Amino acid sequence: MISIFFIKNFIPKPPRVSLEPREMHIRRMYFLVLSVTLLVLKLSAATKP
Repeated sequence: MISIFFIKNFIPKPPRVSLEPREMHIRRMYFLVLSVTLLVLKLSAATKP
């Protein structure tokens, strides 16, 4: 959870005005994929002996 916050802080945020609904959707999907990937990596690292 903390690492996801770190990544969100490090990614520069564009001005809100320039974001179209489609772009917002793409950004949301990107964050979703990123967090899921981090979760899977953490789980696989935890299960490895």
